[in-house]
Amino acid sequence: KEINYSIIPFLLAIVYLYFIQGVRPIYFLLGSGSWGVGCFVKIILHSLIVKKLPHNAEKIAGTSFINGLISGITELGGAVLFFYLFSITGFLEILAFGVGIGAFEALITGSSKSAQLFKGTELEKPALELEAVLNNLEGFKKMWYQKILPVLERLIAGFIHIGTRGLALISILTLNPLPILLAIASFTIADGVIGYQMLYLGKLSNLKNLNKTYLYLAVLSLATIILFLLLWTMMIV
Repeated sequence: KEINYSIIPFLLAIVYLYFIQGVRPIYFLLGSGSWGVGCFVKIILHSLIVKKLPHNAEKIAGTSFINGLISGITELGGAVLFFYLFSITGFLEILAFGVGIGAFEALITGSSKSAQLFKGTELEKPALELEAVLNNLEGFKKMWYQKILPVLERLIAGFIHIGTRGLALISILTLNPLPILLAIASFTIADGVIGYQMLYLGKLSNLKNLNKTYLYLAVLSLATIILFLLLWTMMIV
């Protein structure tokens, strides 16, 4: 069985936060738990709403937007629920919370083929096509797209998880709705406008488009976590 390299950066982060910074393991578990709750609600809403929306080239943009919006509201809603239930207020706590989400997601996605994750959805067919393209690669391209890029993809997702949860916590601590609205916008773009739409249209089977998509997601990811860090710094000054 192949090694799940994508989880290694998160394990290193957990080791650092636990052994060097003294963060209690419960915060990693709370993060993954909030993600599980949010995803459970998201799956229900996807079946009730997204699957019934038009899935064609002309209307996929609107459907993708709604899918991303649902992802943002449900996943961040799960986080906010846990913030209130377990009184999460500290910087290291929210870092551990986001790392816990990233680690759990990396564990799940790293042990399953992309097509399996989308089985029974409108994305199953294009995911299979993308999988076939990647399986036919050789040499450095095979290493890049099958080994290196999946790790970078999880890091991108991890930064989005940390940044969006941090923004949500700032909204709670400052009673300012703007940060969490920006977090929802980040999710909407990543999970919907970019991710869902590009995969559904089959554009990711073109490696140039795949590279561009990950570049866009990386920029969004960095912007999200930088915004979180800047607003947190302003909040505590």
